[in-house]
Amino acid sequence: MSILTPKELIPIEKTPDMPEASEILQECNKDTTSEGSQPPKGKRAGWLKFGLRLGCTIVLLAFLLKSISWSAILHSIPHLDDGVLLIGIAMGLLGVIISAYQWQSLLDAEYMHIDLRRLVNLYLVGIAFNHFLPTGMGGDMIKAYYVGKEEGNTVGAASAVIMSRVTGFMGMLFISVPALFIWYAVFPHNLAITFLLACLIMCGALAG
Repeated sequence: MSILTPKELIPIEKTPDMPEASEILQECNKDTTSEGSQPPKGKRAGWLKFGLRLGCTIVLLAFLLKSISWSAILHSIPHLDDGVLLIGIAMGLLGVIISAYQWQSLLDAEYMHIDLRRLVNLYLVGIAFNHFLPTGMGGDMIKAYYVGKEEGNTVGAASAVIMSRVTGFMGMLFISVPALFIWYAVFPHNLAITFLLACLIMCGALAG
């Protein structure tokens, strides 16, 4: 194997148009400096979105704290039963987990597979929005929006939320109607008739 000596190397002739190495380095430094001095648009948009979310959160919390009757709460705290309070919190969390699992089953039918912990978080977010918005459907819209955005299937996410409402209504009927007939004497007559008529109207609307 032969090694080329410096004399045997082919020299490169320099043309008048060929820039110097120092000039090339200066141009590169200018480009780097100009790019670094300008903040990326994506970063500014991210800060803008964060600011809007933070502002909305502060406004909603202020509205919630203002609407609470703190005098009534402070008056009721000393009379609370700790055992009943803990049972109520546990039953509420259990109901959220069961509802999230039902929602997960409906999403699986739409070929949308999401972790149960994520759905529990979204369910709690939906409950919070239901307290702020005038109708009880605001939380469902938020849940359908986030799931549809993450999975890229808005129609399937909305369908699962609607079916969750429908199945929840049917489950309520299976429990409340037999209880109404068994303990008929406990409920006021007008309330029982109104409830049964409302259930019949809802069932007719769903069937139609």
